[in-house]
Amino acid sequence: PKPSLLYSYEESDGTTSHIAFFNKPETSLTIDCVSDLTLTEYNPFNFLISPYEYSKIPYRMTRETHPDLMPYLEEIEPLSHDVKNFIYRLSNDVNDSALDFATALCSKIREMIAYEMRKTQNIQGANETFSKGKGSCRDMAKAFMQICRFTGIPARYVSGYAIKPPDEPGENPDLHSWVDLYLPGAGWVAFDPTLG
Repeated sequence: PKPSLLYSYEESDGTTSHIAFFNKPETSLTIDCVSDLTLTEYNPFNFLISPYEYSKIPYRMTRETHPDLMPYLEEIEPLSHDVKNFIYRLSNDVNDSALDFATALCSKIREMIAYEMRKTQNIQGANETFSKGKGSCRDMAKAFMQICRFTGIPARYVSGYAIKPPDEPGENPDLHSWVDLYLPGAGWVAFDPTLG
């Protein structure tokens, strides 16, 4: 059936929702979805951090200034002295530049933490991952997220699938985890410490 009224709107999380109304009850509904894709080159760093004060860490966001970002700043567990010292050294190396810190942290985790595939449910925190020197993509993402939150950068854990050609026909894609950081002026920007 064709809807008598159809409209779209954007949810607070950025997704688009559609609502359809029909004049009479129906027993079935068929949705035809047509997509037109245009692939263009994409530069993930094509943004300016604004206002300028957010180009440096630590960020100083409060419940009054950024109430919607507070869940992404919550401490998951206290960080060890070793992890904090690592943060201070890295921050000093990049002159407290927020973007340089996030980029360098992503690379450093890849260099310092050996990847291991773990099928267990529990995710290691930053302290355990750095102490062991190994972890899964989930562990590296959680460590990255914890460290960014410590510096005041809002961070959220993301899980999905790794995009790669299957090794064999019919093979399922691999589950994967990474982190989105909220950088004022840029919005949510993805960082993948497993890939560096």
